[in-house]
Amino acid sequence: LVRRICQNCKAAYPASEYEMKLLNLKSGEHMIAKGQGCPSCNHTGYKGRFGIFELMLMGPDIQDLVYARKTASDIRMTAIKLGMRTLREDAIIKVLNGSTSIDELLRVTKIGET
Repeated sequence: LVRRICQNCKAAYPASEYEMKLLNLKSGEHMIAKGQGCPSCNHTGYKGRFGIFELMLMGPDIQDLVYARKTASDIRMTAIKLGMRTLREDAIIKVLNGSTSIDELLRVTKIGET
């Protein structure tokens, strides 16, 4: 679960170079959001939570790897190559659409995760 940015005090700001790198964004100006803190959110900038998700579908390629007793890492990498959205990628999408903050992305996902 990630915290949802409070809608009463939500403010957009231009992403820094570091934030753009974390979000896999190319150069240019990209706006992301954070909560400023208000009485509605008890001055935290967040109000409520929602899920980020990673779903691996069991197709024939994945099934063959499972039957062959391949490692979880091998299965995961194959699933990603076949189009699986990782937990981090789902969190990035939700940062870019203004639902949560970059701080929440970093809190719930590992920096080196693909």
